[in-house]
Amino acid sequence: MSFNRNINNLVYGFNNPLQKLPPQFIDADRNPDSTDRARLGTMWINTSNNTYYILTSAGNWTSQGSGSSSVATLTITGGAGTVLTVEPSGNTLLGGQLLVNGATELQGTLSVSGAATFTSQFDVDSNSLVDIQSTSNTFPAIRIQTDGGPSEGLFIVNQQGEGNHAGGDPAVVIAAIAGGVDVTAGKEIFIQSTSSSTNAIVLSASAGAIRLAAASSVSSTSATTTTINSTGNWSASSQALLSLNSVGNMSLVSTSNNANSIVIGADAGSQERVTIVSNLGEGTGAVTAAIALVAAAGGIVAVAQKQVLVAANASGSDAIKILADVSTASNSLNIVSTLGGITLTAGASIAINPATNFTSTIGGVLTLTSVGVANVAGDAGLLLECLTNNISLTTAGDISVNATNDFIVNATQDIALIATSGPASLSSGVSVSISANSTGMITLQPRTVSTTALSSTNNAMIGKTLLTNQTAVVNTAISVVISNSNILITSAVLISAGTYSPTASGAAMTVRGVVVAAGSVSFDLLNGSVGNLIVTDVINIAFQVL
Repeated sequence: MSFNRNINNLVYGFNNPLQKLPPQFIDADRNPDSTDRARLGTMWINTSNNTYYILTSAGNWTSQGSGSSSVATLTITGGAGTVLTVEPSGNTLLGGQLLVNGATELQGTLSVSGAATFTSQFDVDSNSLVDIQSTSNTFPAIRIQTDGGPSEGLFIVNQQGEGNHAGGDPAVVIAAIAGGVDVTAGKEIFIQSTSSSTNAIVLSASAGAIRLAAASSVSSTSATTTTINSTGNWSASSQALLSLNSVGNMSLVSTSNNANSIVIGADAGSQERVTIVSNLGEGTGAVTAAIALVAAAGGIVAVAQKQVLVAANASGSDAIKILADVSTASNSLNIVSTLGGITLTAGASIAINPATNFTSTIGGVLTLTSVGVANVAGDAGLLLECLTNNISLTTAGDISVNATNDFIVNATQDIALIATSGPASLSSGVSVSISANSTGMITLQPRTVSTTALSSTNNAMIGKTLLTNQTAVVNTAISVVISNSNILITSAVLISAGTYSPTASGAAMTVRGVVVAAGSVSFDLLNGSVGNLIVTDVINIAFQVL
C-alpha cells in the first residue's frame, strides 16, 4: 500500500510562533516507489536490507548511504587538494564515460570494460608490479598506439635496470611464449647498444636459423668487430647484391672440422659470377699481398670446368710468379696437363733459367711458342727430352738456346726448330747434341723470302730465297746479292741453288763466284743446262751462315 504523509509537523516554542519540524522518517520493509508520497526531504528506511532513501522531488526517491547509486550525470567540483576519495575496501563501477580534468590516483584494482581515452598526460606510477593483461582471444588483444601527428613518439624505457641476458633477468624483455614477434616500421629500425662488450648486440636462435631479408640490400657496419657465430650452418643469401662492408678488419672464420667448413658459392644460372676484389691494395709480398690465399697446413686447389685465367696488369718483372721456396724435391713445382698439352705463349721473350740442369721429360709433344724471342738458357747443362713423341720449338721471331755446358735435345721421333721470321740459334760452351732415333728425323726450318729482284734481304742463319721473273739462256749467268745482318766478314756461307719450272723448261742453275762481305753475300748463278731459264721458273736458293 502506498504512503501519503504530505503533512507538516509543527511544534510550539516559548515566546515564539509555531515552528516547522523536519519530516518524520518512514520505517518500512520495502523500497519506496513513485506512488509513495511525502514531504520533500522525507527519509525512507528499508529495515529489511539496511538501505535508506530521500525524497528529492515528487515520485523520486534517491538511494543514500554506502550502497550503489545510479545517476545520469555526476559532477564533482572542489578546490585544491583531494576532491574525491574512494576507500580501497570498496569498488567503484562506472558504466558510462568518466571525465577527469585533474590528477587521479588509483590505489586499488582498476578494471575497464570499455575504451579509456586520455586527452592529456597519463602516468602510471607504482612501487610494485604494474601488470597490463588481457584475456581476450583476439588480434590485437592489447594495443599501445599513438595517433597525434608526425612528431609523436612512443617510448618503452627502463631507467635504472642493469640486468642482461648473460647475467640473469634483462632490463627490458619482449617475449612471445608460443608465437612470433613482428617489428614493422615505415622508416628505419635502429637497434643500438652502448656496451663495449663483445656481445653488445646478439641475434640468437637456440634451435632454428636466423634470416636477414631485404628487397634491396642487407648491410652490416661496425667500427670495430661484427661477429656472426653459428653452431650449425650459416647461410647468407640475396635476391640482389649481398654486400659485407667494414671500416676495420673483416674475418670469416669457421671452427667446423669438415670438408665444407666455409663455402662461398653461386648457384643461380649461367651468367652468375663470384668475384674477390681488392680495389686499392698495392701489396705484393707473401705477407702484404693485396689478396692472399693461404693454406697454413694444406694445399690450395683451383678447379674449373672451363678456362682458368691468371692475369696481371703490372708492367714490371715478376708480374705473375709461381714460387716454391721450401721444398728441395726435384718435382717441387709441377705443371701437369693430364690429357692435353701445355703451351707457354709470350708477346716478348720466354726465359727458363734453372740453377742447375733444366730437364723436360714428357710422353707427348713439347711445344714452346713465342711471337718474340724464345730464349732457353742454363748456366750448367740443358736437356730437352721427349720419350715417345716430337719436340717442337716454334716462334715468329728468333729461337735462341744458350748453355754454358752441354745442350742436349733427345726425341724418339721428330725434332723441329722453326723460326718463321728470325734466326734459330743453338749455342753451348761445350757441345750441342741433337739426336733422333731411326724412326724420327731432325728438322731445321729455314726462314723463307720470296722475291723477283736479284738483290733481296733475308736475315736468317738458315734461310731460303725463292727468286722468280728471271731469264738466262744456256751458258749465261745472273748475279744475285742477299743482304743478311748476321753475316760477318769472317763468316762462312754455304749456298746451294736449284730450279723447278711449271713449264718444265729444263734450266739448271749452278752457284759460282761466292763473295762474302759484312752484311751480305753475292754470287753468280750459271745456266749450264740445255734449256733456257724463263720468267715462270723458280730458283730455290738455300744458305746457312756459319
